[in-house]
Amino acid sequence: MAGLRLVILAGNGGKAQGRLAQRFAVSHACLAPLAGRSLIGHVLHVAASHPRVVSLAVSIERAAFEAIYDELTHLPGRGTVQLVEARDNLADSVRDAVRGWNGPVIVTTADTPLLTAASIDAVAQALTTADAVAALVRRKAVDAVHPRASGPGHILADGAFVPCNLYGLTGPAGLRAVDLFRRGPLGRSALARVRALGLLNLVLARAGLLDVQALTDRLAARLGARLRAVILDDGTQAIDVHDDRSYAIAGDCLAARSAAPVIAISVAVPLRRAVG
Repeated sequence: MAGLRLVILAGNGGKAQGRLAQRFAVSHACLAPLAGRSLIGHVLHVAASHPRVVSLAVSIERAAFEAIYDELTHLPGRGTVQLVEARDNLADSVRDAVRGWNGPVIVTTADTPLLTAASIDAVAQALTTADAVAALVRRKAVDAVHPRASGPGHILADGAFVPCNLYGLTGPAGLRAVDLFRRGPLGRSALARVRALGLLNLVLARAGLLDVQALTDRLAARLGARLRAVILDDGTQAIDVHDDRSYAIAGDCLAARSAAPVIAISVAVPLRRAVG
């Protein structure tokens, strides 16, 4: 299978320094320490350790490049890493981060320290039959982690879902879907959501008359691209760290992972000498 470029969006979009950045006296919240690494450090380690990720791109303001270089010194020495100056909006930042790359792309954000290799695998697999992929988690899976771990999400005909900050793109059609980053569903205003989804689609979705597949199909037709939604089982994948509460929840999740017992399975197989 083709190698992946993984893009980490770490820019602050020109916004004022947030609560977490102030708390830890750093320029960007993603540089805040958590469980032995910075937030972005956790994301970088998962990405750099993944066997299919052969290229990394970090999109962040140029003033933070030096801090990111320091983070990179702690990574395994494999693949390439490119620092790209962040733009004012996510769509343009993504386009700049994938310029010159012709293979599949995974996009995530620097505030997702709970990202797992399994989630990267799921999105990458879905990209083999799609131009763009978005990862979702069922609301009940997030609630099982913590009832206040994320926002309310979206209620559709087949249940309540919370979006993850995890996407996949490939080819020119996939790049067309990048406009969803600019105008919604990540857009916060009603006008942004109408522009992205279309008024009829938005009304039907809000009324709970569309399931995930139907909404995805309608968006695909609107964008002229093959879209897929991947529903992950792990509720932690919908948790992004943006305030003191989510910071504490993510810390608890990382501590639980560290404390989880490792079960070793021994299988006897005949040794075979490699030839060739």
